Amino acid sequence: MPNISALHEKIRIFSLGGLDEDGKNMYCVEVGNQIYIIEAGIKFPDEKESLGIEYIVPDFTYLIENKNRIAGIIITHAHDDVMGALPYLCKQIKADIYSSPLTAKCIRRVMKEENIRDIQIHEVERHDQKRIGKHKVIFFPITHSVPEAFGIAISTSQGFIVYSGEFIEDYTSLSDAYRGDFTTPAQFRNEGVLVLMQDSKGADCTGHTAPYHRIAPHFANILEKYENKRIFVSVYTQSVFRIQELIDTCISFNRKILLYTEELRSLIKDLEDIGY
Repeated sequence: MPNISALHEKIRIFSLGGLDEDGKNMYCVEVGNQIYIIEAGIKFPDEKESLGIEYIVPDFTYLIENKNRIAGIIITHAHDDVMGALPYLCKQIKADIYSSPLTAKCIRRVMKEENIRDIQIHEVERHDQKRIGKHKVIFFPITHSVPEAFGIAISTSQGFIVYSGEFIEDYTSLSDAYRGDFTTPAQFRNEGVLVLMQDSKGADCTGHTAPYHRIAPHFANILEKYENKRIFVSVYTQSVFRIQELIDTCISFNRKILLYTEELRSLIKDLEDIGY
């Protein structure tokens, strides 16, 4: 017989940012008396609408008022739209953070810069199962423009609460750090799925992501066309896959590379330290 009291376990799911907007992702899952925070991102505003504002963070009022009930903060990948607000959150609450090794290195660097201490950052692998608070959390690999990205599933008495994370569809040959795996979430049906939360950006576009997201062939044409010219490339610093494409293409053409910003150099060092 099922545990009747467990089936009446109150579950609440709500967002403090990220719905109908690009960035500021923050989702809260309440299971009983525990709160699981998924993502803590910033949003870059439209300069025409928010003159003088560099970025926007979620409203943390509810989390501050209920900080003793927070079981943990889960960050799925190393992009500002899901982790950029962490310093502002962690200055007001103390909770353990769970993320991949690369994301953890980025978070630790930001915490050091902001002089934030006494925050435990736990590194998780993309096939791990962890007990966070009173519930099992399963991490499963997805493909994104940064390595080690994952989705999660929180086990409850009424089935899994599954969050896909931000992902792209790319079934071509990829390294393990980027390769998604949908066999793990397929097993969730054994315990049942209560709800699936899935990123919808680009969902109205037909077709597949790959190989159209790749820039290596286009960049190779430019290097070939301007063989003896200096070329400046502007790239989103946290788009690691794209940066790797640029570096690999420059190596294949025997071109010298200058990493211009300190942020980019720090990212490359983090990747090298982990072994990429």
